[in-house]
Amino acid sequence: MNRSITYLYAFAVVITLSLSCDFPDLSDPETKEIQPPSVSGVSISSNSIKVGEIVNLSVNASDPQGRPLNYIWYIDVINGENYVEGSFLGSRESKQISWQANNVWNHYTSKSYGKVKICVDVSNFEKSTHAYRILTVYP
Repeated sequence: MNRSITYLYAFAVVITLSLSCDFPDLSDPETKEIQPPSVSGVSISSNSIKVGEIVNLSVNASDPQGRPLNYIWYIDVINGENYVEGSFLGSRESKQISWQANNVWNHYTSKSYGKVKICVDVSNFEKSTHAYRILTVYP
């Protein structure tokens, strides 16, 4: 008889705990895993320019959960290519940006041009996605 009461008591405790626990609702958007933004492409006004010229870029991105997006543009060097110096015109935190080539450093004299990787990080403040375009710059 004592064993039956113990089992009954244990069963009551389990039922009480299961009813009092707040299990997450997996259909609730707040409890779903946050996905990174989706970038469908980076548009560029020209694939090659001369020093002093300006190229315009824009990124086409969306967030699968409808979160607001943040953009950060920057340049990166390409190994084995002449370095290109340039500057962004306007805010680097916008969906569209302009970039001006200022100089090509001829470290590789066999090449009369330089290449630069213009990159953008798109973030939903939780996760980010990276995209880029390569631009050829002539002196």
